[in-house]
Amino acid sequence: MKAMSSYLLASGRRVAHALRLRGPLAADPTAQMLHGLLLIVAAWIIIALLVTGTLVSWPARRVINITTVQAGLLGALTLIRLGYFRAASLVYLTSTWIFATLAASSMGGIRSPIIILYGTLSVSAAWLLGYAAALRTACACIGTMLVFAILDTIGIRSPNTTPGTAIGMWFIAVQATLIGTIPVAHVIRTLLDTLKELQGYKEHLEQLVEERTGELVHARDEAQAASRAKSAFLATVSHELRSPLNTILLLSDPMCIDANTSDACREDLQLIQRSGTHLLHLINDVLDSARIEAGQIVVENVPFELRELVREVTDPMQVRAEEKSLDLRVEEIPESPHFVQADRAKLRHVLINLVDNAIKYTDHGKVTLRCEAKPADSTNRLLIRFEIADTGIGIAPQDQARIFEPFTRLGNVAARRGTGLGLSITRQYVNAIGGNIRVESALGEGSRFCVDVPADIIAQGDYAKTEMPRITGIAPGQPDYRVLIIEDQPEDRLVLRRLLEEVGFRVRVAETGESGVEIFQAWRPHFIWMDRRLPLMDGLEATRRIRSLDGGRDVRIVGVSASVFASERDEMLAAGLDDFVRKPYLPNEILDCMMRLLGVRYCWGNKAPAAG
Repeated sequence: MKAMSSYLLASGRRVAHALRLRGPLAADPTAQMLHGLLLIVAAWIIIALLVTGTLVSWPARRVINITTVQAGLLGALTLIRLGYFRAASLVYLTSTWIFATLAASSMGGIRSPIIILYGTLSVSAAWLLGYAAALRTACACIGTMLVFAILDTIGIRSPNTTPGTAIGMWFIAVQATLIGTIPVAHVIRTLLDTLKELQGYKEHLEQLVEERTGELVHARDEAQAASRAKSAFLATVSHELRSPLNTILLLSDPMCIDANTSDACREDLQLIQRSGTHLLHLINDVLDSARIEAGQIVVENVPFELRELVREVTDPMQVRAEEKSLDLRVEEIPESPHFVQADRAKLRHVLINLVDNAIKYTDHGKVTLRCEAKPADSTNRLLIRFEIADTGIGIAPQDQARIFEPFTRLGNVAARRGTGLGLSITRQYVNAIGGNIRVESALGEGSRFCVDVPADIIAQGDYAKTEMPRITGIAPGQPDYRVLIIEDQPEDRLVLRRLLEEVGFRVRVAETGESGVEIFQAWRPHFIWMDRRLPLMDGLEATRRIRSLDGGRDVRIVGVSASVFASERDEMLAAGLDDFVRKPYLPNEILDCMMRLLGVRYCWGNKAPAAG
């Protein structure tokens, strides 16, 4: 018995191995499933023939039906084992349709349960050959059922029963079930597997999104922290550098124009001023770059004289050009308008940087600034073109786009001073005021920068230029103005106190916020210059305390700081200050601010302005 079982098991394995799908379609799961279905249906039909063949005599219609189905199944099996999947699928679908049609015609036509096979046949076509084949199969099945319905309607009905036994009918029903349900079950399983896979993708995607969101939040927090740190660093650096520059520039300016200063000392003082101004420009470049990065560029269009702007740019550059034996030329088109309205400060910055670069990178020859204007798109608008050409070292083609990137410096870096931010800031400023900049250059032949900026034409009457002579003192007939300076830096205290006392103000100083509040209570000054950064009690807190005291609402308080950030200026004004002056400042900025807020009148040269 045991030997018989082993023999049967071994035989079954050999049969399964022999029937296993091989060849080019062995790795295709759909081909494997079709191959298995064909084997099952063919085996089932053979079993049905063996069981029912001896129980009933077969009519010719059933013999044809069985023969057609078996021939179709065997043909499909042969084709699929040879590797012809599409042909096998077409043969299988065709033989199944023939089986369903013949079975329905012998079992009641449109009223036969075999009609259900037509619905599953379309699913099988979609599973095997795709949606186009499913549509064609559905059309064929629907057409066949329509024929059965029409025949039934006109009275031509197929017989409702087929001669045979109950077991024979059961075999036919099972055969139809196998043909119909196995493909449907496979499609459903594939769909469920796909949905499960999609669910897995969805969960994985949600996990990735959550992780990425966390990374972005972390990166945002780090970027914000870095931005705050950078702002704090720039504010500190600005304060620490601008404060001593304020002292250097303010002290050297009056000494340069003093008649008692010797020529040698005057040259040294002018060198100090040029170096200090250069250092201030470097600081401004870095801070301007920070403003641009933070999107804090504000366009301020004002009326100005075009030729005056050109002279203001080129006159200070003549000394540097002469030091290098260069010819600095200005070419203006006579038809250019005299008075225009645009962002004068940014345009001046752009021209100074371009002319300065031209001189810096030119060792012999000339530098030319050419200015012309042409009408723009409206009557009162024009396009101003500035061309800065030099005969310097030139720029290689591969570097001409790169020079506008931050921290890019060409040539002998050790011999050329600068931060590498100038052209980057220049392009940002030109873009901000609605213009464009381009460069044409050849290595060893020089460069030409072209800047086009839009501007409005204005009449000469709309431009009022006021040039004030030097202030010599306070006009008579006014109160004895008391001014309190609250400043912790001794150099800044000295410079500001000397400036105010020379004009004629009575001045007291305080080194801390606490002492400033005490002096205010005891002395009641008319005006207070308040430093922003003070030890222990800063300028904002000192301002709040003074404002809360008796008479604190009447005194004028102006902040002094080296900060360049608009947010700090707004913070100072919100704390109760009347205005804000940035270091380093010019003497006229201090005195003009006091004239505006305090109403003081000055003596200008040999005459005093009218009261007002």
